[in-house]
Amino acid sequence: MPTSTSTTTARRSRTARRDSGTTRSPRTGAAGGSRLPVVPPDAVVRRRLSDRIERGTRGALTLVSAPAGYGKTLAVALWAEQRAADAPPLAVLTLREEHATPRVFWTSALEALRTAGIDLSGVTAPSGASDARVVQAVARAVARAETPTAWVIDCGEHDLADAVAAGLDRVLQASAGRLRLVLLTRTDPALPLHRYRLAGSITEVRAADLVLTATEAATFLAGTGLELTPSDVTTLRDRTGGWPAGLRFAAIALRERDDVSAALADFRGDTGNVAAYLMTEVLARQEPDVTRFLLRTCIVDEVTPPVAAALTGAPCDDGVLEDLARGTSFLERVPGRPGRFVYPSLLRQFLRSQLSWAEPELEVELHRAAAQWLARDGEPVAAVQHAVDADDWTLACELLVDRIGVGTLLVGERASTLRGLVAAVPTEASGPGPAVVRASLALSDHDLATCAAELQRARTGLAAQGAGPTSAMSLAVTAVAAVAGSLGDDADAALDLAMAADTELRLAAEEETQVPSDLVALVAGARARVLLLRGDVAAAGRALEDGVRAAEGARLTALHAELQGMAALVAAVAGRLRAAAQSTHRLLARSEDVGISRAATVALAWVRMDEYALSDVEHLVDASQAGGGGFDARLLSGVLALVRGRLDVARGDHELARAGLRAAAADAARLGPTNWLVRCLVAEQVLACLAEDCPEEAMALLADPSVAGPDLEPLRQRVQRAVSPGTPDLPAPSGRRLASWPLERQVAWLLLLADQASRRGERGVALDHVTTALRKAAGEQMRRPFLEAEGEVLALVAEAGAPATRWLRVPDPEQLGRADAVVADAGSDLLEPLTRKEREVLGHLAELLTTEEIAEAMFVSVNTVRSHVRSLLRKLGVTRRNEAVRRAWDLGLLPRRLSDPGALVPRAGEAH
Repeated sequence: MPTSTSTTTARRSRTARRDSGTTRSPRTGAAGGSRLPVVPPDAVVRRRLSDRIERGTRGALTLVSAPAGYGKTLAVALWAEQRAADAPPLAVLTLREEHATPRVFWTSALEALRTAGIDLSGVTAPSGASDARVVQAVARAVARAETPTAWVIDCGEHDLADAVAAGLDRVLQASAGRLRLVLLTRTDPALPLHRYRLAGSITEVRAADLVLTATEAATFLAGTGLELTPSDVTTLRDRTGGWPAGLRFAAIALRERDDVSAALADFRGDTGNVAAYLMTEVLARQEPDVTRFLLRTCIVDEVTPPVAAALTGAPCDDGVLEDLARGTSFLERVPGRPGRFVYPSLLRQFLRSQLSWAEPELEVELHRAAAQWLARDGEPVAAVQHAVDADDWTLACELLVDRIGVGTLLVGERASTLRGLVAAVPTEASGPGPAVVRASLALSDHDLATCAAELQRARTGLAAQGAGPTSAMSLAVTAVAAVAGSLGDDADAALDLAMAADTELRLAAEEETQVPSDLVALVAGARARVLLLRGDVAAAGRALEDGVRAAEGARLTALHAELQGMAALVAAVAGRLRAAAQSTHRLLARSEDVGISRAATVALAWVRMDEYALSDVEHLVDASQAGGGGFDARLLSGVLALVRGRLDVARGDHELARAGLRAAAADAARLGPTNWLVRCLVAEQVLACLAEDCPEEAMALLADPSVAGPDLEPLRQRVQRAVSPGTPDLPAPSGRRLASWPLERQVAWLLLLADQASRRGERGVALDHVTTALRKAAGEQMRRPFLEAEGEVLALVAEAGAPATRWLRVPDPEQLGRADAVVADAGSDLLEPLTRKEREVLGHLAELLTTEEIAEAMFVSVNTVRSHVRSLLRKLGVTRRNEAVRRAWDLGLLPRRLSDPGALVPRAGEAH
């Protein structure tokens, strides 16, 4: 581990003096007086502390006050060693137990001051209890000295007696500012420190100043010979809080172990040398009332006066905690939070271990008291933790449901933390609270059977208690049931549950009951999920609006983002592509704060697919593959498969599209065999079959009763005409009914009506329908229905002409390709650019290959080649293969290889 230049230089200097036999203690006067200890060669030089102590000696008092193990004496010894060579000797006095009496103290003090050059001739030690004569004599002698006198008093493990402290204060006041006292102590002395602070004549060095910084800790650990990674050093420094003794103990523990990672994990405050040290140097030295306070308050992570009073049964204020913070308890202030204190990690572990070993019943009682107090104080998560530690699962679960809400247990940024807290709730824990929590845990694992069983236990418990339907526990049961129902396979029952939950929440609000916003948001999400699966897109959107408002009002960030993502998806499904895109862009822009919303990404993929920006779709589909989405995960996976299938169909990979859609439909059927998503997935399979010229297979897919529904009627009509051209026309829906449908469904019906009118010879009517469809879709840039149209409908679209069709040209660089950018201008009549596969097929057509030969060359099926050929003819606006090649030459899509285009004629038996 690298060390600083100053540290290395200081070490070399001390080592050189030691090797030459000149190692000395700091200048502390002649032999016979107290001395500061010799600075060990491996000590870490901390210039910042030496400079602070040096500045302090320009004033009357430097107080170095910290608990045991903080290196007070070493810090002062390093300062003394680094003093200027011509600095006068120090007076040093190390207290012993007998120094508690003024007579013994001043006897030793006179000797220490004489060794520092103070002329105390004629001054003798006090013979009785009074020290007034000696104090006055010392003050006069110090005041007469040529230079100020620096006097170090190291209290060690002893407290400075009050009478001695009073005498020192008199000396400081009467010595004309010539005495510079450096006092090392574990507890603040009985000096009027406030007066010194007011006068600006005190410098205080506390535990927070003495802890090792990250750099100092690294230097120290490197000096012990340990080879630790920066991460290991950071772990140890955090574990010990920079406590020098703790780091030294850690170094000892690590040197004795081969497995550093295991040693780091095992290093605690309740075992080994650390526990022994804390027992002898901290706990054993406390008065009984202090020990009682430490053991009773160590169970909470933060100590405040009210919680301390609740746990100890004695009055407590900020002054009590401030006194302990300056004492041997290691209690530390929480920066920026007045009135809050914490125990360092190692000490907290030690104290909790002592409490658990000595008074296990009291430990349980204290945890329960802490849980109840913290719940009242607005810290419900900490309250639940203490209830769990008390093994009071009824209290823990009731606090979670009443004060936190099961919604945060199910979704959101705190969900995993809360689930970890209550994951071990035993099955034998009775009452509605534990049953609701177990049901919620099962629901988070999508274990619907266990969830249902636990909900029934909760209802039984609530009935026995006589709880009303608007109590917090009853509302939680209803909400969890609604979410669970939305994941089942009975859409009707799920909708009933969701609507019942919504009604109860509204009723509770009307009764001015505090309705948890997380439940409102969860139920709204469940209602929207069911409504979307039933195909009621408008109602799903309204439900999500309710959920978004509730989550936003309660500042449930993660749930808010999730519901917004689903709202964007519903908007995309409804055909409001602009609104969906704007919403998803806002969500994705905030992804660093709320995380990436999978629903938002899927919604944007849907939008780009309808816009026919195929390269964007591929990127978004790939980005959405990862899990996530909470309770909407299965729904989102199905929608994503639907978009992927549409992408594959658009690119001519029909076999791949059908395989993926088929698998997705089977999975989506578990959400209800007749749901909207299943119908969409089957519809895309049907389109793939039609593209491969397999209308019979398409008809077989539509024959399944699970995909019956009016939204598939245009597609069903198209398939029936492919099988039986004489199929009668479908009646047109009313204008009001048509306007109430999602945009894609409106466009599909209008194009069907246009096709039917054209077949009847009503060309003007057909063109009106196409023009209306174009007008409706233009504002949302919904290109897909038109770019995938075939036959007469495509001709009608082309006939509509500019500007009605200008927006259909896709500004997609991936589709146009740099080499074919000319198509955008030269091929102004081309509604849709050719895909890579289609350009490849076009090249083979120019080489006069048959369908079978093209299939063999491209390693695809004959049906796939025929599909590509039909798509080529449609996009190029021609009906024959030779016309397609000639058109491609005109647009610059193919190099002219033959001087006579008319030589390209279909071979016998070739389909056009």
